[in-house]
Amino acid sequence: MVARRWMDNIEYYDYLPTTIGYDPELDAFTVARADIHTPDRRHRLVLMVVMTDRAMRAERISIEAGICRGRALLEQLVREHRALADQLTSTTSRVFDLSGPLLR
Repeated sequence: MVARRWMDNIEYYDYLPTTIGYDPELDAFTVARADIHTPDRRHRLVLMVVMTDRAMRAERISIEAGICRGRALLEQLVREHRALADQLTSTTSRVFDLSGPLLR
C-alpha cells in the first residue's frame, strides 16, 4: 500500500519500489503522484509522473532513481498547477513522463 501524507490541500503519495503502480496502457510505472484538492475538497487535480518501461531500459535507470526524479519533477508540477486546482469544476488528471512531457 502506498503511504499518503497531506500538506495543506495537497495529498502526496509516497511510492517505494514495492508500491509503484503499473499502467499497461502506457507501459509505465507510476513513481510520483499528488492530488491537489479544491478548497471545498469536492474536486481534485491528480498529477502523476510515470517512468516508461522503454525509458527505464534506454536510460538504465533504477526504480529508486526513477522515484527520486519523479518526486523532484512532481514538486515542480505542483507549483505550476496549484492555482489551476482552485478553478476546477470536476476531478481531472494529468500524467507526465519522467522527462517532463504531458502524456495524457
